[in-house]
Order: sequence, then C-alpha cells, then structure tokens
Amino acid sequence: MSLINQMLRDLDARRGPASTTETAALQGLGLTDGRSDSQHLLLQRTGWAIGLILAGILIQQGYQIWEKRQPAQQSVLVPAKILAEPILQPIAPNPVSVVVETPERQEKKHVAPPPSAITQPRIVEGVTPTIENPPVPAVVINKPARIIKKPLSLAQQAQRRYNQAQGLLTNGKFRAAAKDLRTALELNPELGEARLQLATLYLRLDRPDRAEQLLETGYRMNPANTTIATAYIRLLADQGSYQRALELMQARLQQNFVPADTYALAAALYFRIDEFELSASQYRQALAQNPDQAVWRMGLGVSLEHNNETEKALEAYRNLNIAVLNSASKTFVRERIYALSGRTE
Repeated sequence: MSLINQMLRDLDARRGPASTTETAALQGLGLTDGRSDSQHLLLQRTGWAIGLILAGILIQQGYQIWEKRQPAQQSVLVPAKILAEPILQPIAPNPVSVVVETPERQEKKHVAPPPSAITQPRIVEGVTPTIENPPVPAVVINKPARIIKKPLSLAQQAQRRYNQAQGLLTNGKFRAAAKDLRTALELNPELGEARLQLATLYLRLDRPDRAEQLLETGYRMNPANTTIATAYIRLLADQGSYQRALELMQARLQQNFVPADTYALAAALYFRIDEFELSASQYRQALAQNPDQAVWRMGLGVSLEHNNETEKALEAYRNLNIAVLNSASKTFVRERIYALSGRTE
C-alpha cells in the first residue's frame, strides 16, 4: 500500500497546480485541458491495475487459508477406505461373521443370500456384542420331512388282498372275491381265514373238489390248526368219506384237551357208521363241558334209542331245553317222547 501512495504523490507533483479560474473557464466553454485528460486517463488505468493486483493478492491469501483449514476438516470424516475395513475379522470356515455395515453392504443388505450361505453366526473371542455391534441372528430353514415308503411284506400284501375280498363278498361279487382270496393265499399260504373263505366260496360255486383240495393242503401244512382241521373233517363227512374223517378225528381225540364241539363232531361221525354206543359216549363228553346244548342232548337221545336204550333215550329227550330248538326239531322231540312214553309204561 505504501508503494501505491508514493506513486500517486509523484503524479500529483508532476502535474502541478491549476488555477481555479482557468479550470472554470475551460469547463464553461466545454473544453478541457489535454494534459489534464491524459493525466486523468493514466490515473484510471493505474487504479485498474492496482485493483487487479489487490484481487490477486486476496485470492492467493484466501487459497492459503483454505489449504491450512482443509486437513482439520478432513479429520472429522473417516475415509471410506477405513470404513470399508471390518472391525471384526471374519472367520474363514464360517461364511457369516459379525461385521460393520459399509455403504456397499448397506446397499446390498436387502439382497437375500443363497440358502448355502445361511448358517449359525459365530462371535469372535474377546468381542462382546453391544447395541452398536449385535450378533447376527440365526436363520432356521424348515425343510419338509421326506417320507420314505417301505415296501410291504408278503404277509402285508396278502392281508390287503384279503381285506379287499371282504368288500367284494359284501357286494355279492363272489368270483372277484375268490380271485383276491387266491392271490392272498399265494402271497401267504398260512392265512387261514382266506383259506376257509375260499373253500366256502368253492362250495357255493358248486366246486366241492376244489374246496376239499384247498382244505387238505391247509391241514397238511398245519395239522394243529383246529379251525382248518374241523372244516376239512366236516367236508369229508358231507362227501360221505366217514372213515377218512374218523381217521383224522382220532388224532384230535388224543390231545390233552379236546373241545366240546370236537366230541360232538366225533359222535355224529360214529352215528353215521352205526357205532351208536361210541356215538352216545362222545355226546356225553361234549355235554359234560356244555350241558345246556339242546341239539347235542337230542343227538344223545337218538344214539341211545338206536342202541335200544329206550329209558335213557326218553330221559335225554325230556331233559333238553325244547324251547331253543327250531320247529322241526321240536316236532321230532315231542313225537319221540310220546312214542317212547307208551313203550315204557
């Protein structure tokens, strides 16, 4: 600034003082001093130069001040490179770790990770989870249970076919039921219920030969099966094979315990071959277990009457419960009581 002032004083000294009268006259005539105009133009140019110099100085000083303040302002912010570094180092074997969210991570946080990347979070040792640094919650994916179907055993398949046959029998479809029962026996020959039902169907379809063969096979497979053995013996008796039936019956009568119906069946077979005394003996064995069986007591009376034991036969007829018999049996018993009563008097 002192340099500029000195330059202005030098210009004033060179110009010199002008008279007031001269200046006023020139201004009144509209004329000016050429020397004065040139000096005035010089002053204007000098002022512009000084202004530009001052503006440059101010700009330079302002830039220097901005450079001095710039590090202080940058220290308030953390560079993106530092923020990008995770505070907790991720564990290599585990794809999910507790990290600080960077701007790039925040932009991608709504993108669902693949199922293989979802696992239990692990916390680095020495770091306590806080509000600012919470542990990542576990995400559990419920997968539907896989149902493994085990193949059915032969016995289970046979039972299924047997059950199907029951529905067919209910609807009167006997031939279709017989087919299912045959299949059930092929899968499980020891299925006695299927064997009995199939034999009954063969009799209904007028095939007693096939029914006999079917029951004979079952008896040979398991002679201890009382149901199959009894059905086979009854079928032989119905076919007139009494001796063969009695041969099979003898083995059953030798058992430690003989059911009452087995004794009654043996009594009927002995009666068929005119063995009336043996027949009456078997009826007594059956009635010892079930004395209220009226049909067996009637059979005892018939066997005794054929064995010429009239008084014992009449006693048997009179001791039975006639009310439980069918109409034909009731008529027969009344007639025999009337006939035998006249003989005994």
